[in-house]
Parts: sequence; structure tokens; C-alpha cells
Amino acid sequence: MANRGKNDPCPCGSGKKYGSCCGARVNNVIDLEERRWQMLANDLQQQMVNYVNAPARDQLRYEAFLEFFDNEEPEMDDYLWDRFMDWFLFDYYCEGKGGKPVILQFREERDARLDERSRELLERWEQAVISLYEVVDIEAGRSVTLKDLLRGGRYVVLDEEITTNVEKKSLLVTRLLPVRKEYRFSMGATILPPFFKSPLLKEIRSDYREFLEYMEEGVEAGWDAYLREWGFEIDAMVDHLAEDLPASENQNEPSLSPRVEEFLRDLMLDEYYRRWIDKPMSALEGRTPREVIRSEAGRQRVEKVLRNMAAQGGREETGDGPAYNVVKLRKMLGLSRTGGLIRADRYPWTAQEYGKVAKIVEVNLEKAGFTPEQVANAIRLWYDFTEKERPRFRKPEVWAAAVIYTSARIEFDHSFTQQGLADRFGVASNGISNNYSRIRETLRLEAFDNRYCTLEPPVEGIEEFLAWLLH
Repeated sequence: MANRGKNDPCPCGSGKKYGSCCGARVNNVIDLEERRWQMLANDLQQQMVNYVNAPARDQLRYEAFLEFFDNEEPEMDDYLWDRFMDWFLFDYYCEGKGGKPVILQFREERDARLDERSRELLERWEQAVISLYEVVDIEAGRSVTLKDLLRGGRYVVLDEEITTNVEKKSLLVTRLLPVRKEYRFSMGATILPPFFKSPLLKEIRSDYREFLEYMEEGVEAGWDAYLREWGFEIDAMVDHLAEDLPASENQNEPSLSPRVEEFLRDLMLDEYYRRWIDKPMSALEGRTPREVIRSEAGRQRVEKVLRNMAAQGGREETGDGPAYNVVKLRKMLGLSRTGGLIRADRYPWTAQEYGKVAKIVEVNLEKAGFTPEQVANAIRLWYDFTEKERPRFRKPEVWAAAVIYTSARIEFDHSFTQQGLADRFGVASNGISNNYSRIRETLRLEAFDNRYCTLEPPVEGIEEFLAWLLH
């Protein structure tokens, strides 16, 4: 029989549309069958919850709790508890019972009492993993269609409540349980605004690359394996990013205050000024200001060049291009500091390894075009951190990469990424991330931190600027 649309004439001859006549009866039969499956799924999920909450599993649940929260007992709420229970059911292995996941143990203990449909559902649910999804369609009051951003594929999820809490392009971190051709949530979902997409995907992909390095040769490795083993960490990544990314009601077209717009124009001019610092000049015998200022005689020669520019309204001898802010150029070169800039080898490092880190930072930031003042601030940041923390390590490149990344973040410079630095120095990006967090927390770093940042913050609209920049 040919497929008929709901608006086609009904073949029974009633003169009605197919969807309002015989087609409605067919749909009702399909809906009733779907409803039976959904009711069965509801019952199975409740049985699993009762199973893990039974007194007989109190000790097992407590051991899993300590593992999930790293031997800490945080202040509990429904959100944290659901995250733990989802992991406990699907990802926790009962070491004392053959190393089986709890859900598999549940199925095997009840196998003799399960009907064919229940067994089919549980066998499919055992393969379910947490992933990152994007909302691509919403059917109000019924379902959402999600796209898996890590493994591909689209999934229709039946959940009336979720349709009122998300919009297209919203992100969800969740585990989907298949029920015939459609899906349901395991224990809810973490809902995120669209602007989390880029930074969260970057974090996950970095973690995935580390996972691949961690896996032994010959062991199956791919997104399914990663999500099965490390997927629960995605929620932790969300928590970490939430500390850095401010909320914004309109991420697509944020309106910026005039003060913030002025600040953005200054940022673009700063890049223009930075190129001047590394520009060979005939007045300096073909050398750049950055190179020349390393000696006292050289500093005097650069000062003379800048005085001549100031006399000409900030323009070079050729008179080409926009005028320079000579005061800013002097600041970038560190000429406005009493006694000049302190190089890495001039600090009284308490350990030889700290000086090695500082030198690596200095060389790499200079190569990247950071101004002398920015380089000096980065070295100062590392010195202040070592005085407070006194870290121990064997590979200075891990800490050098973290200091470079921290300095770039402070200066709102996106030329350095954790993964890019990891590849450059041959270290794990996760180590850079952990060390960055330690530096930030120990020194209590803030946006536009005047101890280490060369930028002046806009007085008004700071939150909207940060939201715009990090979008």
C-alpha cells in the first residue's frame, strides 16, 4: 500500500482527509504501542532507583560516593545527587562482584523475571553514555530533537517539561536512554546557553586527545570509549567554565556601552603599536626598539626616537600612517618604569628550576610579539606565585606553558591555547589547565588585574564586555 499523507483523500471514500479518518485509527494504534513502551521504561527506571537505594547497597553506594566526589562530602542538592546517581547506575563498576557496572548487575539478578521487552531495554541502556547535545528542534509540549555534537546523529527525546526550558541551540549534557525509536533522559540534563558551545567543545576535545594518549595500544579507543570512561567529567568541565563565562541575555548581538566600544578601539590600536616595537629602524641601525632597549645606551637611543616622534605629533619621520600615542609606546617598552624592566635572570629565584621556567616564558612571549612590559609582567607573576606556593616539579615546560597561558588570558590575547601550548612543549594540556587554576587561585587573579595586566578596564559595562569577548 502506498504511503499516504494526512492531507490526502481517505481511500475509504468518506471524502475526509486521511489523517482525520482511517489514518487517525492507525496513528492511535501506534500511539498506544508507544505509550506501553514508555510506561515500561518508567517502571524500569523506578526499579533501578529502588535497587541502588536499597539498604543492602548502602556500603557500595557510600564507596561510590567517595570515589565520585574524591573523598569529599560536599553540600548536597538535587542536582549533585542526580549527577552522582546517574554515574553510579551506569558507569560505576562493582569491583567486589566481577567488575560489572551496576546496571548490568541489576539486569543479571533479575534476568529470570524480566520479559523480552524489559530485557531489550536494559541491554540497550547498558550502552548509553553521557554526551554533549544541541537542541535543533522543539515540538511544544511533546519532544525535542537533539544533535550529538561529539558522535553525530539526531535523537528525538520525549519530555514535555524540557520543551519549556530550552530553545533552539541550547546545549544539554545528558545520558539518553533509547525506547524503541525515541529517547528519554536518564536522570535529567544539564542545560547550558549556546555561548558555552565553543569553549566546552574545546575542553572536551583536549580531554579526548589526552584520553587517546592514555589508552594502551590495541585497546579500542574512540568517542564511545572516551564517553564511557571519562564522560562524567564533562559536567566538571561545565562547572569550571561557568566560573569564567558570564551570563548574557543576548549573546548574538550584545549592545556595548560607548566606554566599552572605546576600549575595543584601543585594543586594535595596541596591536598597531606592538608592531612598531618590532619594526627595524634606520635610526637604530636596522635594529628594533625591543632589541635595543636591553642596554642602557640603547634605552637612551630609543628615548631620542620617541622624543622626535612626540615633537611631530606622534608620527614617524616619514609621516605615514596614523599617529602613535608616544606615552603608550614608552609604557609598552617599559621606559616609564623607574629603573627599567627586570629581566628573568635578575630575579632572586629560590630554586634553579624557577629561573628556567622564567627564561622559557620570556623567550616565548618575546617571539610571540608581547611587549616588553607584558613580558616583564608575566615574569613578575611567576615570581609572585613561586614565593607563595613554592611548587615542586621536574619538567619546567609544564609550568612555563601555564604561565604563558595565564599571561595571555590576562591580556585578553587569544593567540595561545592550552592545546597549542601542549603541542609546542610536548606536555599534557590537562597539566596546563591544572597549573593555570593553581596560579589563578593562589594569586587571586581578576579581570584587568592591575598587578599584571597592561590594559585599562572600561569603567562601565565590564560584564557585557567580558561576555562579548568570550563569546
